[in-house]
Amino acid sequence: MRSIKAVTLFIVALAVTATPVLARVCPVTGQSASEDYSAGYKGKLVYFSCELARQEFLAGPEQYLEALKHADEVEKTAQVLCPVSNEQINRSVWADYNGKRVYLHCKIARKSFHKTPEVYYKKLIEGNIALEDTPPLDTRFIGASEGARFAR
Repeated sequence: MRSIKAVTLFIVALAVTATPVLARVCPVTGQSASEDYSAGYKGKLVYFSCELARQEFLAGPEQYLEALKHADEVEKTAQVLCPVSNEQINRSVWADYNGKRVYLHCKIARKSFHKTPEVYYKKLIEGNIALEDTPPLDTRFIGASEGARFAR
């Protein structure tokens, strides 16, 4: 049984490595690409940061060809400044947008970010800032808070 699993894993690994990978950086957003979102392009595998970026690429891949050439050469810098106020970030103040966590300076900056998130997100992308993925939702606390609300 153990040898069957080993052979299966070897075949899967061989199949994965047989497909050339074109980019590990999303050519649409410039963010780190995820293995969850990929598409074949001219016999090669292209990874994306999110499903929306994948769909946008497939709708018109020609406009991203230059980004594909340089996708793996780009180095990201860590986010240290708030995109709204250009002040030092406070890691306890954040907003999630497009699957990424954006750290902000203060609650006022968060309010401004929520009004036009695409403007500030684009500023971070163009500034070549590495953003963290939005962490998965911990549903243990949702149930407890909902139950407490209805118990009143």
